[in-house]
Amino acid sequence: MKIDYHLLATYLNGTAKAAERQQVDFWVQQDIQNQQEFEHFKFIWAEVGKLPPEQEVNTEESWQRFLELREAKASKPRVVQLRHWMVRVAAVLLICTLSYVIWNSWQNRTGHILVENVEQKSDIILPDGTRVWLNKHSELSYPEEFTSTERRVVLSGEAYFDVTRDTKRPFLISSDDTEIRVLGTSFNVNTTEEQTEVIVNSGKVAFYEQNNPKEQIVLQAGDKGSYRSVNQKLIKTKNPDANYLSWKTGQLIFQNSTLEKALEAVNQHYAVQVTLENPAMAQCRINTRFNDQPLQEVIEEICLLLGATFDQTTNGYIVKGDKCP
Repeated sequence: MKIDYHLLATYLNGTAKAAERQQVDFWVQQDIQNQQEFEHFKFIWAEVGKLPPEQEVNTEESWQRFLELREAKASKPRVVQLRHWMVRVAAVLLICTLSYVIWNSWQNRTGHILVENVEQKSDIILPDGTRVWLNKHSELSYPEEFTSTERRVVLSGEAYFDVTRDTKRPFLISSDDTEIRVLGTSFNVNTTEEQTEVIVNSGKVAFYEQNNPKEQIVLQAGDKGSYRSVNQKLIKTKNPDANYLSWKTGQLIFQNSTLEKALEAVNQHYAVQVTLENPAMAQCRINTRFNDQPLQEVIEEICLLLGATFDQTTNGYIVKGDKCP
C-alpha cells in the first residue's frame, strides 16, 4: 500500500483530520518498510524548518522536484495538486529538496540510514524488528540491512533499546570509545563527551571499551554501567534513579524521595533550573507522581506538599520555605 505524501505532510504539520491521522497510523503499523519510509520522510520534513524565512524559491518547481525525488524508484511519476495549506511549506521546500539529495546520496553511498533528532523524539523500527526510542538531540545510524553475523548501530546521545532476540547475530551499539553487546534485551544508553551510561531494564548486556573488549562488565536488570573518558574506567553499580526513563515515558515518580533528588529529576526532565532558597529543605520527603504535566504545575504541587512557595526567575525557579512539614 502506497501513501500519499501530501497526507504525510498534513500529519506532520498537525493539520490532518482524525480519520487521516488514523490512516497514516494504520499504514505505519502495517510493516517495517512503511515504518522506515515514514522515518525517512520525517527526517526530510525536519529539514524544512532550517531555511531562513526570507529566502525566496520557486514553490511549484521545488514541490514537484521534491515529489520526483521521493518517487525516483516508481515506474510512473505522481501528479499532485498543491493545496492551500502548502503555501508556507512550499516557501521552504528548496532546502528540503537539497537535504533529501544530500541524504539520499549519502545513504546510497554507505548503505546506512541516519536518524537525527533536534527538538523531538523518535520511535524507530530497525530492519530486524528491534525497537528504538531516540531522545531529542540524539543521532542513530544503522544499515538498511544487517549482516548475517551481527547487527551493528552507532549512537550519539540517548536512546532506549528493545532488542529482538537473535542468538546467531549479536546486537552491537558503538558510541565513541565504548561498545555494548547483547542478544536480546531492553536497556537505556546515554552518551556524552565525558561519559557513557547503560542502565538495563531486562536481560543482560556486555559493556566494554572498544579497544579492550576482554575487559568487560556484564550488566543485568537493575544494573548501571558507567564509562568515563577522563580515566577510561568501567564502573558497575545498582541503578539508583527511578526516573531514568522519564524522557521516554513522560512520568516522574517520587516515593519517599528527598526534595533535593526530586528537583534533580525535575531539572533533568524539563531541562530547567529549579533551586532551593533554603538548603535546609533539601532533605524534606515527598510522595507523588506526575504524568506529562506542565513544569509549573509540577512545581506548584511540590510546593503545596511542602507548604512552600516559589518565584520564577530569568534562570528558572526558586522554591522558598522555612522547614519540612
